[in-house]
Amino acid sequence: MGTLQRQRRTNPYPFTWEVPAAVLLCVVYALVMAIHLGRGAACYVATGRWQLTPASNLISALPGILTGDASAGLPEASCSATSASSFAVLITLALLVVTALLVVAGRLLLTRWGPGRMKGLSTAGDAETILGLSRLREVRHIIRPDLHPRKRDQR
Repeated sequence: MGTLQRQRRTNPYPFTWEVPAAVLLCVVYALVMAIHLGRGAACYVATGRWQLTPASNLISALPGILTGDASAGLPEASCSATSASSFAVLITLALLVVTALLVVAGRLLLTRWGPGRMKGLSTAGDAETILGLSRLREVRHIIRPDLHPRKRDQR
């Protein structure tokens, strides 16, 4: 195995717990926010105005929201008129949308920086620019000046 190949295959940085822990925290935060946004949408459907949870009650309101209490964690109980079915559907819809966005973002991140990324290779567009047929045609007067003289030499 050549030196260049060995350099591409080794990783000088050890795999530690910080990056997976940060990813896990971001995923949990996004799912918690999806639950609160779904509840806010259910309150909007029922009352005509958004009812968003204050930042101090984001975690403490989760058990109440997950058990079906639409006004859990809100300063006023004006969202209690929400029907249970629309409440559950909108929270589920918000969770599905956020989960789909997380999967797409994870896929993009893994293809760009993950272990299966392409290392040391140019894209097809870069290869065409540098080595492709259009580049060869552009510099043909340099490669074969006897067959393709420069236009200013063609008097």
